[in-house]
Amino acid sequence: MTRKKRSTVDTRALLICLTVLVLQVNGQSSPERCDQHTLGSGSGLDPATICGQNSMCQNNAECLCNTGYFSPSGSETDCRGTNEPDPRCSRFSQDCVYCGANFQGPCYKCTAVIYDGQCLQRCPEGTQFAVEQTDNFNSPVSTCIGTATTQALQDWAIIVIIVLGSAILIVIAILIAALACRCLRRSNVGELNIAEREEREAGKYDEEEIPIRNDSAEELDGGTASDNRKSAVDEHFEIDDDTYYVNEEEREEFFERLGVLREQSVVFLRMLNDMRKRLKELPQTSPAVPQYKNVMRDLTRLLYMLNKKPEKVRIPPDGLRLLIWSEQILNKYLLAQGKQPISSPTQAPSPPSGSPQRFSSIGSTAETDF
Repeated sequence: MTRKKRSTVDTRALLICLTVLVLQVNGQSSPERCDQHTLGSGSGLDPATICGQNSMCQNNAECLCNTGYFSPSGSETDCRGTNEPDPRCSRFSQDCVYCGANFQGPCYKCTAVIYDGQCLQRCPEGTQFAVEQTDNFNSPVSTCIGTATTQALQDWAIIVIIVLGSAILIVIAILIAALACRCLRRSNVGELNIAEREEREAGKYDEEEIPIRNDSAEELDGGTASDNRKSAVDEHFEIDDDTYYVNEEEREEFFERLGVLREQSVVFLRMLNDMRKRLKELPQTSPAVPQYKNVMRDLTRLLYMLNKKPEKVRIPPDGLRLLIWSEQILNKYLLAQGKQPISSPTQAPSPPSGSPQRFSSIGSTAETDF
């Protein structure tokens, strides 16, 4: 009898232990129970008092968080606001709201926005604000979608844009300068070439006299006497002696003749253009080609002096011969056009006593075209 009673007591004790164990397991895996059965009859406690802050007992059955609150730990006695930072997640960020049920991280929700596991106040450049529902948190999470542009990339982009822009501006400036120089060079190339030839012819001279050399035509062509080339002026006038000096009287005559011819500048330019057209029509093997080129060269020299102010004109060694020759071909051209020829202001200079005749007239194939 005694053994039977002991066996019954042991069985009851075992059942009580199993019941307590089952209740403990159920309490960890489900919301807190707040019914009278869990609290025990006659305890005198209100079922709602077992639920913590921001939670309440629903239908006298279990504790649930109020609207706008959640339980980070899974226990409805630990309800917090959905945008309230949790101190237990502060090691990840001071603005972290939820970092998992065991608070081991990472951070799943922040007070403002979360991007790449970090709490931010606003979305970085290159991303857009979005509200998403995640499996790690039972309420919408404010996040950023897209690829952020880092500050380093922004700085590099600015530097590249500045460098490329500067390079483009420099290239444009160089092209404009080259184009301007080319246009200026084309407009002045004729004048520069004539000025260079005149400088080689004239050289340095004083105010009293200028020597004239018989080989001026060869110097103008950049050749030597052995080239046997003569300008139209040299073909029209032959000088017997080696040196001819321009005195004050001849200088005055030079500028007087130059002033008369300056009024005919347009006619000389027309003559030069006519010569160019005729030269283009001739075959390159024609014997008249060199004579045409010589006449065109001397006309170009004459126009260069006519277009300069008198005080800036430097008398070339064959200057007076050039003007006399220019008057003669001008009169031929005017007569061919049915116009009145000009009158020479003075006669050709006579040679000093004791010297042979300096000038003798000869014909020119190119001149006969006028």
